[in-house]
Amino acid sequence: MKIKAENYRNSIAVSLAVSVVTLVLVLIFATPRVLNNDDFIIHGITSGAYGMPSAVTVHTNVILAYLLTIMQSAVPAMNWFSAVEILILFFAFFLFSLLIFDKSRSFSGFLSVLILQLSLAPHFYIELHNSKLLPLVSFCSLLSIFHFSCMKKRMPVVVGITVAVLSSFIRLYAFLIGAAIAAAVILPHLIRDGKTNDGFSVTEIFKVKKVPVLILSFTAVAVFALSFVDSFVIRRMEGATEYREYNTARGIVSDFSLPDYYENIEKFNDIGISANDYALLEEWNFADLKKFDKNTLYAVSDIRENRSLAEAFGDVKKEILREVLLPFYQITLLFSLLGIVFSDKKERISAVIAPIMYILAILSMSLIGRVTHWLMSGVAGCVFACSIYVLAGEKEERIKNTALKVFLTALVLAVSLYMNFASLNVNRDEFNTRAADIYTMLGERSDELYLMDHATQPAVEIHRIYPALKPLPFGIYGNCYALGGWDTMSPAKNSILRRYGVESSYDMLFKNENVFLCDTKKYGEKLIFIRENYSENVNMSLYDVVGGFYIFAFSDIIYPIGKETGYEVVEAVLEPDQIIPDLVYVGISMAGDNDAIKSVYIKITASGKERYYRARLIKTDNGFAAVMSMPNEENLFYADATAEVIINTSDGYKTIAQTDFK
Repeated sequence: MKIKAENYRNSIAVSLAVSVVTLVLVLIFATPRVLNNDDFIIHGITSGAYGMPSAVTVHTNVILAYLLTIMQSAVPAMNWFSAVEILILFFAFFLFSLLIFDKSRSFSGFLSVLILQLSLAPHFYIELHNSKLLPLVSFCSLLSIFHFSCMKKRMPVVVGITVAVLSSFIRLYAFLIGAAIAAAVILPHLIRDGKTNDGFSVTEIFKVKKVPVLILSFTAVAVFALSFVDSFVIRRMEGATEYREYNTARGIVSDFSLPDYYENIEKFNDIGISANDYALLEEWNFADLKKFDKNTLYAVSDIRENRSLAEAFGDVKKEILREVLLPFYQITLLFSLLGIVFSDKKERISAVIAPIMYILAILSMSLIGRVTHWLMSGVAGCVFACSIYVLAGEKEERIKNTALKVFLTALVLAVSLYMNFASLNVNRDEFNTRAADIYTMLGERSDELYLMDHATQPAVEIHRIYPALKPLPFGIYGNCYALGGWDTMSPAKNSILRRYGVESSYDMLFKNENVFLCDTKKYGEKLIFIRENYSENVNMSLYDVVGGFYIFAFSDIIYPIGKETGYEVVEAVLEPDQIIPDLVYVGISMAGDNDAIKSVYIKITASGKERYYRARLIKTDNGFAAVMSMPNEENLFYADATAEVIINTSDGYKTIAQTDFK
């Protein structure tokens, strides 16, 4: 059936108006935010947050990444990566609204568009994540291409191809998941067209659907050709191939549940993974490439792959139960049921296929080890959209079901709006800036490099603090290197290490005086890791507190070359630490010249053991103070403890005084 030009133009106008109003309402009354820090890592790499802009990311096509670096440099006031995500979402919802209006200009069609725009769209606008939005964008764009190419309408087809290709640039695999669902929904239409009096004919399909088949084929060829261009270019960029290869290994460890350590202790011991190493793996703090190289990470993954069938199905059961208890998925399945019950007979098979694909996605992901909620919410969005699609084609003569359908649809819409309202309550003026502030404060100490604990708020929560469209400032990570994350090994993040002359991470904590650990949680694990893998004589001290975050220093045995005279101990204090109760505070006030002192250490002798600690140097008019807090490993309050102050000057390390704490 041919679309009347006037009706077609009206459909475009209404679809565009509803899409614009929805997006404007979201931007006025809510704040789009990033669901996971993956997107902020891509934005940080392309914007220069690490101190240099780069087009090398793990997932994003280098063509788009390069364009993002240009746009970010030209207009730095906008987070262009999030802007592109919102843009393709907008056009995907516009195209799908137009498709629904084209299928049904009745009250049923209008109701379906309202559900799409007021229920589904805000959920995806407010909580952005590439793995979440791309399946839905892919599904909507490809289904729209198929529908409007059948109708021979050029504009929506061109827009659909553009959106599809652009979304494949962001993360190809997530795009292909949506494409697979779209293909499953389109397939019954092609099969019906292939039926003949003699059975079934592929030739008949091509005869009836020649244009849509060719256009979809062209889109697929374009997507894979541009993906090949990405691979070709990446292989010729410095550090890019190593980065992607490492993160393939990193992803199969960090992105899936780890096998129980003590049940597999012999296997872990065989590959050199201790209980403390395992704890670092769990917290993603394994950006030490000497210890956790690709081979080791693959070996960890192999232990998980060898789990029993009972364990595998136990994981499946756990993931399915977790998914079905989430409200968004319950609403999706309810609306899918509406699609199956009230859809036209010809559309019913499509209504059934979508939830089947959703269940298959849960099963396949849980079997390989992990269900990512953002990806599954994207698949659920495809199911939701498919239900709207099939309901829009209801026949007019089924009037007897209209009242029930309107009631159930209104119920779904009301519940969905309530769910979105919970997201709207995130006040954009009350974003906690603590994580951003710590990077700013540490950035002022540009002579020092800070290794950031990945389990600590700054490393993983900055995406929840920054609204999605707000850009990360250039160089905000310039002297802050996160000990985990899939930006590890990226040329952008590696530039931080190069600027400070650091080759590795953990061992530099005690080899370089200007490298510190920023942590608030399990900082003791880092000390154990260094002692197990690098030097058993290393000690850790609380060096400073910045913005509520602990700054730790590490030091190995120090060998003074002599003794410097002219210094006198004014006061020596040993007492419980006021900041971290498990630590002991040591403060020594000295009189003497402080001009030549670059850093200061305190050697503690107790119970026959000698330990060296880095102390913070506080210069005064008549001398200086050396202050720090340390683990109470020798039970210092019940032992005769003495302290020796060691300074580091241009001539080397020198002892200047000894004292006790009586």
